[in-house]
This record gives sequence, structure tokens and C-alpha cells, in this order.
Amino acid sequence: MAEFEIYEDQNNPGEFRWCLRANNNEIIADPGESYRDKDDCEHGIELVKTQSPSATVQDLTWRRATTLGAGSRSMAPALSILYSPN
Repeated sequence: MAEFEIYEDQNNPGEFRWCLRANNNEIIADPGESYRDKDDCEHGIELVKTQSPSATVQDLTWRRATTLGAGSRSMAPALSILYSPN
């Protein structure tokens, strides 16, 4: 079963981070930031847990480029959904 971990940020002593580990111990999600208060860190975990069941996936890998003309494509950042409650 996947597991959330809370730990102290080594680059920002006194601040906290979290990560979500899959069954194989690989990190599959993290907040990308540290939190000054542990309560805020825990709140971030709760947001992921409550918001992700209804989250949709938007594939932004490719999008039409209005400046390149019809039929041309440009790269756009990809959005990855890293957490699945099941």
C-alpha cells in the first residue's frame, strides 16, 4: 500500500516536506516545496488525499501553436497525475 512520509527538509532546517511512496518504495509524488509548519505539511497531504479522487487528467503534452500556423505543433509542459487513491 502507498504511504505518505513526512520528513525534515535537509536544505531548509526546521522546515518540513512530504512524499508519497508506492508499494515498490519509489516516490510517486511530492509537493515541490517545504513547509515552515508541520501542520501545513500535514494539511498538504490531506489536500492530496481529498482532492485526488475527483481529479481529472489534462494531457498538455502537445497543444496547437497559434503562432506556427495551422497543423503545426509545439511542445508544452506535460502535467502528470502522480497519485491514485486505489
